[in-house]
Amino acid sequence: MTEQIQTPTKVFISYSWDSEDHKNKVLGLANTLRSELGINTEIDRYVRAEPPYTPAQGWDIWMSDRIEWAEFVLIIFTETYKRRFEGKEETGKGLGVSWEGTIIRNDLYNAQLRDTKFIPVVFSQSDLGYVPLVLNSRDKYILTDDKSFTELYYRLRKEPTIIKPEIKGVHLPLPSQPMLLSPQKPPVESSLEQTPESVSEKSLKSDELISETQPAFSRSLTDSRRQRLKQRQDTLQAEWQLRSNKLNKLRQDNAIEVGTAIKFQLQQQIQSEETQLSHLERDLEEIEQNLSLGAGFSTFQTSSEIEYRKKVEEYVNKLPLSEPYNEISNINKTNLAKIRQRIGIDTDKAKAIENAVLQSRCQLHEEYKQHLQQYQNILMENLEREGFFSDDILSDLKELQKNLQLSDKDAEELLLYAQLEYSLKKESWIEADEITKNLLLKVANVQQKYFSLTDFQKIPCQDIRKIDKLLTDYSKGNFGYSAQIDIWQQVKERPEVKDILYDFLVELDWGYKEDRLFVYTDQFKYNQPNPPKGHLPALVLWEGGTNETRQAYINRIQYCCKDIVR
Repeated sequence: MTEQIQTPTKVFISYSWDSEDHKNKVLGLANTLRSELGINTEIDRYVRAEPPYTPAQGWDIWMSDRIEWAEFVLIIFTETYKRRFEGKEETGKGLGVSWEGTIIRNDLYNAQLRDTKFIPVVFSQSDLGYVPLVLNSRDKYILTDDKSFTELYYRLRKEPTIIKPEIKGVHLPLPSQPMLLSPQKPPVESSLEQTPESVSEKSLKSDELISETQPAFSRSLTDSRRQRLKQRQDTLQAEWQLRSNKLNKLRQDNAIEVGTAIKFQLQQQIQSEETQLSHLERDLEEIEQNLSLGAGFSTFQTSSEIEYRKKVEEYVNKLPLSEPYNEISNINKTNLAKIRQRIGIDTDKAKAIENAVLQSRCQLHEEYKQHLQQYQNILMENLEREGFFSDDILSDLKELQKNLQLSDKDAEELLLYAQLEYSLKKESWIEADEITKNLLLKVANVQQKYFSLTDFQKIPCQDIRKIDKLLTDYSKGNFGYSAQIDIWQQVKERPEVKDILYDFLVELDWGYKEDRLFVYTDQFKYNQPNPPKGHLPALVLWEGGTNETRQAYINRIQYCCKDIVR
């Protein structure tokens, strides 16, 4: 089924200018709704930020138009907003809120309060008391509370916060005919009273009344009945495998650090898939019981084996698909051994399940790698042809990412890697250094724009090595982590050196010593004909750097590149 692209919800924010801090909070809310959550949000400060800095039709018409345009109006109540909304502000103050309040109250009056457009919100629970009586009976949202904000997010996106399961079809046995004042048995026996010998060939053909997944009443099945059961089993097993793969992908996405609203949505999808899998497993077990009764053999897993397989998959799928997983860790092996003892599975059967899960994981990993490579090739082709990513290309790439089922994190990292390689090819060293910093922040999941003391440990070694290879290859060994580590070793071996870190930074030409203190330079030498060896990358330590973070940086790149440096 083709995925439909939802038109962004249109939201207008009505608020009062209580203080600069309050105005900045509202701006931050609008920016988050637009850039992070995909909601088309409008506030007055967007108009004031661009020429001509005021609406041509005047602010009164603009406010009226925005309220009419919006599907939802977020009203941020504070003591000041309530006073102006209710027309109790002193003359000449808060004209904008007073005007918007008049329009909103008029719309509520005309709709006889039967609307869902106007949503009261607050930044603090203590501000809930400022929501006026006319809106107090409505759902109110606290923007600083994760649960409350998540509920607001789903409301604005017009999406359900929980997934309502379908009613499971259940085939009930036919009731017995009533015995009104009659001592004789009813002419039609209850299905509960039937014995295996009483079931006729005709009843076995009545598939409209008897579910294919009900246990068989006869120890011998007809060929047609067996064939139908096997076909049903094959269909359910195929669906089970598809849903199992989807569930694994959802769990991997959920393991990535994302916003609260997105994580909540993923958890709801995981819960739904787990429920569906549970139903499928129950139906498959019932079919297996039918087949076993008819022929005395078993081709599907028991409930204990299914439970064990789930646990193995949970361990195996903790890592994202982009990373290989060829062997279960010793910790998880020990845990699985205890689980085997508890649920009663022999070692051979457990090993077969583990091997099957690992083989499936390896196949998914190889397919995912191919998709990553395909995506990377297209990124480089577009960069080499256009030199940049236009909005149209980025939109097409987003659709390609979905079709290839790549995670947002992997797609964003590939985009940065492609831009880095393209910049290095052009010898645009300043641009390459900026991209390197952003790439390291991305792969380490660092939210701020600089590395703290412990953040360097979060950088995966595979990314440090990959970036080092790109820098080394395109600079012919002059730039990169390998070059910096080589200089570190040279400085360390000098007998006269008393402070290795300072001398190392001077050697990279990142600054100079003055009165036994290191002074950073503000003139990097990227584009000189012969820049100092190891001079790049530099920006990764430029913002928020201390002696401790610089040493942590050296320790990390040394650890990750220890087998590729002399």
